[in-house]
Formats: sequence, structure tokens, C-alpha cells
Amino acid sequence: MDDIEVMLKPEWVSWDSIKDCLVQAHEFNRKKEVYMHHPEMSSHELALYLKDAYCFVAISGDKVVGTAALKIINSNSWWAKGKIGYTCFDSIAQGYKGTDAYFDLRELRNKYIKDLGIRVLQFDTHINNQVVQKLNLKRGFKFVRFCAFSTTNYYSVVMVKWLEGCPFSDSYINFRFRLSKFLTKLVFKPGRKLRFSYW
Repeated sequence: MDDIEVMLKPEWVSWDSIKDCLVQAHEFNRKKEVYMHHPEMSSHELALYLKDAYCFVAISGDKVVGTAALKIINSNSWWAKGKIGYTCFDSIAQGYKGTDAYFDLRELRNKYIKDLGIRVLQFDTHINNQVVQKLNLKRGFKFVRFCAFSTTNYYSVVMVKWLEGCPFSDSYINFRFRLSKFLTKLVFKPGRKLRFSYW
């Protein structure tokens, strides 16, 4: 296997190659009927979605074998106000999952997070994506919201990590998460479809 390099996406790396990597990386999830939103996006949609983001790639030879991204977003949520880091597109292609590519991509992204002075990190994932959830719980992330996005046909969980110490008690965080789960399931089906229509 060729040496793997991680880098900020250079111009010569196409969005088609990133799309191919995402599809390969999520093959196992699809077999478990866990269909994630990002691998289903077209190459053009990926390019638009990540146009203002930091997109990182792992390259073996001339092949994209891993991806990770960092978007700077404005948050007005109870857990954070102002600019925060939104991490997404963490993926490693089949055949490269036992390599250091995943950790090297995270390290490179973490360097950018530190250099940018980001204090809060956030990501979301499929409710059934247990592997990612457990991995990030060990890294200090906490569940803050249960939701139904309009762009997906499944429930999601939002996880957050405060890089300079969590300002909330665990009991308060758990209460807010459980409340969001109750209200979301009461009001919305997956895909943010209303459970009740009024006429």
C-alpha cells in the first residue's frame, strides 16, 4: 500500500474523487441500512456545500482514500453563541480503515481548529451510527440535541465538545437532550414531516 499523505484539498483533487471516497467509506453503513446524507450528495452539491469550508483529504498515490471537513458556522443554540466549528465528512475508504489516515486527518483538522481559535466543536450523525457516537463520547463530546432535519429521512443526534471546559452541568445537558428528543418525536417524523396536519 502506498504511503498516505494528508493535506488541505489541493486544486487537482476533484469533487468526483471525494464523492467516490464517501460512497466507498459508507458502504458498510448502507449494508446496515444506515443511509447518511453526505454520501448521497452529488459532486456538484458537495462542492457547493464545502465551498467556504476547510476540506482535508488523505491521498494514496493519486487516489483520495479519506476525507474530513471543517466549516465555521454561526450558532445561536443554547449550547453556544457565535462562531463555532462544525466537523463533517469524516470518512475512510474501504481497504484503508486500518491505516493512520483517519487519525492523521483529525490531527490536521485539529491544528486548524487551534489556529482559528475555535472554542466549540459540533457535528451531527444518524441516530443509528453508534460507532461514531461511542468514539466521540470517549473524546469528550456530549449529546445536546435530538432532531429531524428536513434534508434527511432519519432522526439525527447533535454532539458538542467545549474545548475550554464545559460551561453546563451534565444533568442540565442531559435534560436538554431528553427534552429535544421528546418534543422532536412528538411533533416530527424523520425528514421533519409533521405528525399532525391541521385543516
